[in-house]
Amino acid sequence: MGSTNNKVIAKNTIVLYLRMIISMLISFYTSRLILKSLGVVDFGIYNVVSGFVVMLSFLNLSLSNSTQRYLIYYLGKGNLNKLKEVFSASLLIHSIFALVIVVVCECAGLWYIHMVMVFPVERMGAALVAFHCSIVSLFFVIIAVPFYADIIAHEKMGAYAAITLIDAVLRLGIAIALKFSQNDRLVIYTILLMVSQISIQLSYGYYSKTHFNEVGFVKQIGSKLVKEMLAFSGWTIIGNLAFILYSQGTNMILNVFFGPIVNTARGLAAQVQGSLIQFCSSFQTAVNPQIIKQYASDDLFSMNILVLRSSKISFFLLYFISIPIFVEADSLMALWLEEVPPYLVGFVRLSVLVSFITALANPFATAISATGIIKKYQLIIGGILLLNLPVSLLFLYLGFSPYCVYFIQLAIEIFAIIVRIIFFSSQISIKIFDYLSQVLLRIVITLPICLFVPLWLKQQLCLNMIVELITITIFSWFVSIIFIYCVGMTCEERISLTSIVKTKFTKFK
Repeated sequence: MGSTNNKVIAKNTIVLYLRMIISMLISFYTSRLILKSLGVVDFGIYNVVSGFVVMLSFLNLSLSNSTQRYLIYYLGKGNLNKLKEVFSASLLIHSIFALVIVVVCECAGLWYIHMVMVFPVERMGAALVAFHCSIVSLFFVIIAVPFYADIIAHEKMGAYAAITLIDAVLRLGIAIALKFSQNDRLVIYTILLMVSQISIQLSYGYYSKTHFNEVGFVKQIGSKLVKEMLAFSGWTIIGNLAFILYSQGTNMILNVFFGPIVNTARGLAAQVQGSLIQFCSSFQTAVNPQIIKQYASDDLFSMNILVLRSSKISFFLLYFISIPIFVEADSLMALWLEEVPPYLVGFVRLSVLVSFITALANPFATAISATGIIKKYQLIIGGILLLNLPVSLLFLYLGFSPYCVYFIQLAIEIFAIIVRIIFFSSQISIKIFDYLSQVLLRIVITLPICLFVPLWLKQQLCLNMIVELITITIFSWFVSIIFIYCVGMTCEERISLTSIVKTKFTKFK
């Protein structure tokens, strides 16, 4: 990789991390306020109802990935005319899709709420308002995808960070305002959240329109391009469908077996997991355009190096922040929430383990998407991941606890990443040995040692909860830095990191 690309990745990563840290802190405090204002039952109802809309919007995620891939690819080629055509095709596809998904969501969602969902009957009106507001928000999110994708494709991470921070601040403002509401708080919350989401999506559109030449609508759109983008999206749907079906499908199953209390715990655990994934995704978002551009310019050697390094770095970045959360989950949940729902601490710890596998897998998905040859990959991986739902249903039917759904997901994710490595090595011509020696082996050696030390320390300490939390966090980070540097990194990576640190230190002298 060239030094310029490294600097771009480093700069964008720093911007996204600052954005993520601020956003995460605001988000966790917002959730605390929302849970307190809505109560456990209404919070669980909102988690299921809004999550159902997310489940039916998996097609939108696939189209978004397709749009980003084609925009980044032709940016790498330097073809402005093709960029304009891709953007216009994407805008047309998303406009049609937005209308279709609203109809599908309304039909399927109303049936589920009336016929299947378990919640107090007197909350039916509020649940319906929450559902309809979520659909309106979804409509605008879909329409805004081409504009959002263009910002990422151009690597304008500062603008992306600013808009998402505004989103977080608006959500905090809604949570604070909700405390003073004398009306139905679930209804007020979903209406205000809908207005906030519409404003954010319009912001993406305004920024793109005023900064990028390709933003607009050309009348002549090649049918071949539209079919190609739809075909790419169609195969991506399988992988996204597997995740969404498992995620929201499990919510529905847990609701039927255990009611909205467990849904509340799962919703809060999902927020913790989402924040952790955001942490490594901030780095991956900065890397993804470079992976695709290197493929577009036929620089496969640099692309392979970047995929290997980003897989390992994503894991260690996530690991660094999540180990204190794993060890001190009980203390953190008690500090975060005034009332900790049943199962939440266990859900959080298991979510951390699942997130580790997700961090390792993300760079492979980007690299394979860059090639455009994804049919076989999505069929295989999607088929494996879809096993989550029926297996979880079977175990819950047999009387297992809610924790079993996380253990099942963890086992299937581990199997899926093994298949990903084999598939990637055959399609991109990378040696499996390189990944095993440079990434997995170093992780396998580093992880147990760094995990054992804070767990052992927790057993030895008898301190105040906050003092213990701070002590274990600092100590675990100290141990992690030493072992990641000495064992987790290659000699070349250690030399490169040392050089960067020396350069930065010299500038501050």
